[in-house]
Amino acid sequence: MKPITSGSGIYRLLGLTVLGLVGSFVVPQPVQANPCDEILKQGNYDLAAPCFLRLAQKMKTGKKLSRLRKKRKALFLDKASYAYKEAAKREKNPEKKAYLHERSLAPLQQILKENLCPRAFGCSLVQGKLAEIRKSVGYAQLTLVVQTKNVTQASIRGFQYHKRWKLTQTKTIRLRPGSYRIVSKEAGKAQKNHNIKLQPGSSKSLTVAALVIVKQARRKPVSKVAPWILIGVGLAATVASGIMLGIGYAELGGAVDLARKATSARTPLNIFNSFKEIAAKEGRTRPLDFIQLITSTAEREQATTQGYQELTNLFNAWERESVEITNKTNMGNTLVGAGWPLAGVGLVATLTGIIWLATLPSNASSKTPKATSLTPPPNTGSRVIFWQEQLHN
Repeated sequence: MKPITSGSGIYRLLGLTVLGLVGSFVVPQPVQANPCDEILKQGNYDLAAPCFLRLAQKMKTGKKLSRLRKKRKALFLDKASYAYKEAAKREKNPEKKAYLHERSLAPLQQILKENLCPRAFGCSLVQGKLAEIRKSVGYAQLTLVVQTKNVTQASIRGFQYHKRWKLTQTKTIRLRPGSYRIVSKEAGKAQKNHNIKLQPGSSKSLTVAALVIVKQARRKPVSKVAPWILIGVGLAATVASGIMLGIGYAELGGAVDLARKATSARTPLNIFNSFKEIAAKEGRTRPLDFIQLITSTAEREQATTQGYQELTNLFNAWERESVEITNKTNMGNTLVGAGWPLAGVGLVATLTGIIWLATLPSNASSKTPKATSLTPPPNTGSRVIFWQEQLHN
């Protein structure tokens, strides 16, 4: 064996140095244990889940990661979901139990959203886990019924849940089982508070903006007795005036006819009037004076008892006819004088009653209208403006 020269010794020393440096990179170094894994092994699931989520949030989104880092981020998210699910199994409070189950959904949904599954088979497994967890949550449905066109403000508070909306029509919301407080405020109206409890898989409807029908005050039926009484009085007055006018003109006509007959032929009145004129000129007014006048002018006939009786009969006849003519004339004038004003009053009263009756409102219009159906329309997609949406604090 050749002795090592000084030159070869130098080369060998350099070779050993290079091998030592390379070996330092090739030989595996001890890896520090992940603190989140240690927390998970200890069974502190409430702390392990947020720990894995923080590790995943520090990494970039799926599109910007290499294949190896995608697997690493997916592993963190899957372990976070697993920790929430195990924490839910231990929880006895049903509302918090459903809340923890719901929290385990978000990491798995992020895996699908960022396409962190290396293969389609892996994504199918994630989707299967999501379906199983949703079933464990036991989601219920709440329909907020809006029956007006006014904007209605609505807010819902529950265990680790708070959302607000501006609603313009009916909206259906998926909620975890539990107790909720709903506060609604329609424009121009007072605030309403509602407390409800949803069972797993149940469905409920709550009217937060009801359609209010303002009922018309039922008016007292308008009485039409007075106009009809006025019309009746007017017609009665008109008929009475017609009768009075008819009788009055008949009396006047009778008086005229009687006077015409008395002045035509030689009636007792005509004869007596002749003697009356002569007697008036001579100042004779008693029946005996008339007899003397007759005997002196009518061919000097001798005054006898028979002549006196005839003269008396003539006087009585004249008196009766004169009284009858006077009575008929007075009666006719009275009836006619009162008949025409009464006819005017009756006509005015009748027309006033007819106009009054025509202007009165119909009793049919005073009835309360029937209420329309308040059945809410089917939810075809509410136009909702979200104020705030905080699912996880």
